[in-house]
Parts: sequence; structure tokens; C-alpha cells
Amino acid sequence: MDVKFSSVMQNLTLEICRLLTVRYLRINHKIKAVICITPIFNSQNKTSLWLRLLRTCPSLTKQTDIMKTIHINLKVKELEKSISFYNELFGAEPTTVKSDYAKWQLDDPQVNFSLSKSADQAGLNHLGIQVDSSDELHKVYDNIERSKGKVMEEGHTVCCYSQSEKSWVEDPQGVLWEAFHSYGTSEVNKAALATTEGEGSCCAPDCCAS
Repeated sequence: MDVKFSSVMQNLTLEICRLLTVRYLRINHKIKAVICITPIFNSQNKTSLWLRLLRTCPSLTKQTDIMKTIHINLKVKELEKSISFYNELFGAEPTTVKSDYAKWQLDDPQVNFSLSKSADQAGLNHLGIQVDSSDELHKVYDNIERSKGKVMEEGHTVCCYSQSEKSWVEDPQGVLWEAFHSYGTSEVNKAALATTEGEGSCCAPDCCAS
């Protein structure tokens, strides 16, 4: 009976481990086995159970590669209509909505998509790569340096209602790419301060400079 029970528990442990791997790695790419198992298995034998899990789920004993997020920013003249359109397209509400700005931080597809109200011609404003840490950002900076594009370093700044560290690079066709790590929010869109009231805002190195 003990052997059967042990076998059942082992299979159950493996299945729980698999399910938690899928769920928790999607939420936090740094999650480890001992963290995701702790809330469920909280008993006097939890230490030995953790060890079994670490052996049966070796992929969870190390951090996974941190996934980068593509950033797309569009300039729009009619923000409210654009928000309604993209709500339906993405099947999701924006994570941030302001009078001159809206952002969707999506998991599927993994993209930071934002709209900036602008009196200028509507269309693509810039692209970007968002990362989760300063260390990862500096790895992207290394890639930018190797690209030989025109670099505009911005450093720590407040822009588009976020506190971020960032740099910009221009590709051979003149398209701007932003590499950034956001670590806080702001009640101020710094770009809006650089424009007159009613003209909207932008998010580019010339209007969000430190």
C-alpha cells in the first residue's frame, strides 16, 4: 500500500510541477521550483518534498532566459477612437489610459503597445525593446553598439508616465528603436510638458530628454 501511495504521490507531484511550470513561468520568468511549490505543500515534510521536486523538475532549479518585450508606439489624432479599435483587436483593455496616451502591456502576443495623441501626421512613431532589469538592458546596449547605428543615450528619465532607463538607436532607414527598462510610474507625461496644450504628446528622444 505504501509503495502504491508513493507512486501515486510521485505522479501527482510531477503533474503539479508541470502545471505550475507553465503557469508561473508565464507570470514571472525568474520563478524557481521552491517558490512555486511552497504555497501548496506546507507541511513538516516539505524539505524532502522540495528535494524530490528539484530532482524531478531540474529545469526549475535555474532561472529561465528573461524574455524581452517588443514595444510599438503609434501617433494618433483621435485617441478615444483608437483605444476602442485596439480594445477589440487585442481583446483587452489598456493597462494605462491618460488624456493623451494609452498603453496595452500584453502577454499574448508579448508586446508593449502604446498610442500617443499627436497633432502631427498619424502613424508609426517608434519601435522598442523592453527588458525587466538593468542588467538585461545593458546587454541590449551591447547589441546596439555592435549595430553601428546612430545612438542617442537618454539614461534615467520620466517619459510616457513611466520612470525608465533608456537609450535610442536609429536604423539605416531612419526608424527609431528604444531600448528601455521601466522601474516605476509617474503622474506626469514628460513629453506633454514639451508641447502646448491640445497638441498632444510624443515619446521620442527629442521630446523626452532628461
